[in-house]
Amino acid sequence: MRCDLHVHSIASGMFDLPALNRICRECYSRPIAVYHRMKQLGMSLVTLTDHDSIEGSEPLLGYPGFFLSEEVTARMPSEQKST
Repeated sequence: MRCDLHVHSIASGMFDLPALNRICRECYSRPIAVYHRMKQLGMSLVTLTDHDSIEGSEPLLGYPGFFLSEEVTARMPSEQKST
C-alpha cells in the first residue's frame, strides 16, 4: 500500500513565507489533476493536505481510494505559527 500524506492543491492558497506570500501559491495544480497524478505514481490511497481547507478535497470524496485530510495551522502562545 502506498500513500503520500503531504500533498497540496491550488486550494492551499498563497505560499506561507514573507515576501513570497504575495506572489507565489503553495501549489498550482487542481485537485482532480493531483488525484490522477498520484494514481499514476502508484498510490493506493490519495489525500490532499491543503492548508486550513478541505475545499479542494470535497469534489474527490467519491473517488476510489480517496480520503479526507487537512493541514491545520495553529498559533502557539508565543504567537509563532506552527503547521
